[in-house]
Formats: sequence, C-alpha cells, structure tokens
Amino acid sequence: MSIRLRLQRWLALAVCFGAVFQIYGQTPFVNLDFESARIPSGTAPLSLVPVHAALLFWNASASINNAPIGVSDILYDGFGSSNSLISINDTNTGNGYVPIQGQYTVALRTTVGWSLSIGQTGFVPLSTESLQMDVRSSGNPFSVLMFSGLTYYPINMVPLDILPDYTVYGGDVSALAGKNASLSITEPSPVGTGVNVLELDNISFSVEPVPEPGTSELLLCGAVMFSLKCCCRRIS
Repeated sequence: MSIRLRLQRWLALAVCFGAVFQIYGQTPFVNLDFESARIPSGTAPLSLVPVHAALLFWNASASINNAPIGVSDILYDGFGSSNSLISINDTNTGNGYVPIQGQYTVALRTTVGWSLSIGQTGFVPLSTESLQMDVRSSGNPFSVLMFSGLTYYPINMVPLDILPDYTVYGGDVSALAGKNASLSITEPSPVGTGVNVLELDNISFSVEPVPEPGTSELLLCGAVMFSLKCCCRRIS
C-alpha cells in the first residue's frame, strides 16, 4: 500500500472520529419537563429555593425597566403571589392548582416594568425540525430566542394544538439541528397595567416540522369547529 493511500485512509478515519466526537461529545438539553427539581422535603409554599436546585440545569434572569437583575432563587409554589416572580409549582400550590404535565410546572409572572427569563445551553439533536412546549398563558405573548455562536435566531412560536387546559406551541429550529445553542424563554412586561403569566412544561426538540401558517390555521379552525359541534350535540 502506498504512503499516499495510507495517509488518505488515516485522514478519512480522523474525519469520521471527529464527526462522532462532535455529535456524541456534546451536552444535550436536559430537564426540559422540570421533573428533576430538587425541592427539600417539608419545604413550605412561597419558600425561596435556589435556582440550581429548583430548575436543575437551567438559569434564570430578570430585568426591571430594562436593567438586568441577578436571580439566584425562585419561589416554590408561588403561583398565587402578586409579585413578579419565577416559581416552580406542584399540587401543593393550593386553590386546585394542577401542573400541566407530571409533578412540576414552571411559571413566569411579570408586572409592569419587569421581564423574566429562563434559559439553558445544550446540543440540538440531529434531524431536529421544531421546538415544542406546553403552555398556559395570559397577557402579552412570550418570546423564544436561540443563539449559536454569534448568530441569534428568534423563534416564531405558533399554536399547534389547543387543548382544554393548555396549548401546544411549536417553532422552526431546523437551522440549529446538530449545533450547540442557547435557549431563552422570556415573559415580557405587560403593556399598561395588569399582569402577564406564562406557565411552561414538557419542552422538547422534535423531528416533526411546524406546519405552514396556512395549514396551522386550518387545523386550529377545524379543531374549534369540532369543539363547537360537540357542544351543540350536548346542548341538543
């Protein structure tokens, strides 16, 4: 075997090993359903819990009138509080509160001048087409931003499925498949007076693409018409 051929084979092997290391040596996004929360036994509702325990692998941030503020703790079962806050909530919240999925749901509650965010950095799986999440919200629309390297990707989140207790949202992240990226989910300040509330759960990267806007609207219209038809049948 010639030296040139050997070098070519070694180069091909190096490229293959490099690709494998690049894919499998990355840190994936984790705890996207918030079920890994480490809430000490006996913790009372409205208690402060460190972010690194309540939102394992996530970070939290806030701003008041566009001035950033560090967030080291969030509230446990603080959904009913009247303040701007990030909280992790289970059935101990009271007043009949039920998480969207599983044991825990995260809530971001903002009042005038405040915005709140949670974020995480990880590897977007190969073949990913969309980012999906279960949401309950009121007030101004939330925003999702991802960035990789020096490039920012505002993710247009659209409703995919409106269910009785929550809505499944999805956004196109196909440009980030196979890359390290940071994910940030933000609940902005309300306009005027009032309160914004965003509840998040069951975040996932999916191989299913987000339907085109026209298709999505038709699906939602069909779901609404089906619900109305069912209601009419019950009334009659």
